[in-house]
Amino acid sequence: MAIVLIAPVATQTKNGDPAEVTGIDLTDPHCLRGTINTYGAVKVAMRWTLSGLGRGTGEGCNLNITTPEMAGVVEVAKRLGAGLTTAHSSSVPARRLRTAMA
Repeated sequence: MAIVLIAPVATQTKNGDPAEVTGIDLTDPHCLRGTINTYGAVKVAMRWTLSGLGRGTGEGCNLNITTPEMAGVVEVAKRLGAGLTTAHSSSVPARRLRTAMA
């Protein structure tokens, strides 16, 4: 996993909780990395897509990406090629796929 660390960018979730994006993962569709501060300043590690959708969480944990700062993070992530990979969704085991492709 190749994560590019960035200066923390403050934003909010759809629920209004403070969130911070601190990195860009070049190998994962949920490429934005950071934390949500909830329940009395407890930090929860999170992953989001370029459109702000949280991985494995409810809609309230999605990011508000409409601020100029977040638009800048998304633009930089796109220029780095982040978010372009897709999760493996084939029913064929990866080992068989590699063998077939060789």
